[in-house]
Amino acid sequence: PVRLEVLVCNDPVFCFWKIHNYYVERAYKACPSLISPTARVHEKAYVASVNVEIGSHVIVEPNAVIHEGVVIGDRCVIRSGAIIGGDGFEQKRTSKGVVSVRHDGKVVIGNDVEIGVQNSIAKGFSWRDTKICDETRIDSLVHVAHGVHIGRGCLITACAEISGSVTIGNN
Repeated sequence: PVRLEVLVCNDPVFCFWKIHNYYVERAYKACPSLISPTARVHEKAYVASVNVEIGSHVIVEPNAVIHEGVVIGDRCVIRSGAIIGGDGFEQKRTSKGVVSVRHDGKVVIGNDVEIGVQNSIAKGFSWRDTKICDETRIDSLVHVAHGVHIGRGCLITACAEISGSVTIGNN
């Protein structure tokens, strides 16, 4: 027999996002970060101690920040000041105030990708990770919001802003 639960509330939007945040926190699991021995991570870069994977021959320059939930393929370059894997901007107005929604996705970066100076790449949200496919190059001062998919071989120029859940095809 299937047991059916009913939740009655005056503000279903508030309740939904509070429940979402609860389950995101409950499902969280910390696994030690894995950094290839051939990767070169500058001593002034920050890499979270859990839930990061960095492939072979990756270069991470000074003052880059790699938060939890980031997977970087092989032969990538992460330039100075880039911030990868921070929470995106997901706020919900409710009758009880604004609810900040937790991001539970990842940033998945393919092979041979270059992330420029002072970029911001937000982690995915719910069912849609942020993805940057093989051989893509992103210039300086670019913001990539949560859930964006950038195809293979793309060239993203300086100061671009790519809003949440946008898909960019190959080349």
